Amino acid sequence: MARIGITLAERLVLGRLTFASKTGLTYDDVKTLIVTANAAFRAGEVAANEGTDAAQQKLDNRRRLFDRMATRMGFTVSWPGLYPLLHKAGDDLVLPD
Repeated sequence: MARIGITLAERLVLGRLTFASKTGLTYDDVKTLIVTANAAFRAGEVAANEGTDAAQQKLDNRRRLFDRMATRMGFTVSWPGLYPLLHKAGDDLVLPD
C-alpha cells in the first residue's frame, strides 16, 4: 500500500533543514539551538510554577546559554515569552519544532 503524505519525523527534519538553509546554519546547529531553547522553556515553566530563587537562577542560566550560542551564530535574541525569538538582518525568526 502506498503511503500518502509525510510522517511527523519527516516533517520535523524538513522544517529544520529549511530553517538551516534560510539561515546558513548546519542541521546540527539548528538541532542544538532547539534543544537549548526547549531547556530554557522548561526552566521557565518551572520558575513560573515554583517561584523560587533557585528555579529563577536556572532559567537565567539556560537563557544566557541560549543567548551566547545564538549570538555566536549571528543572531540577536529576544524573549517575548518562554520561547526565544531570533532576529537576523531585520527578520524575526522562530525556531522550528
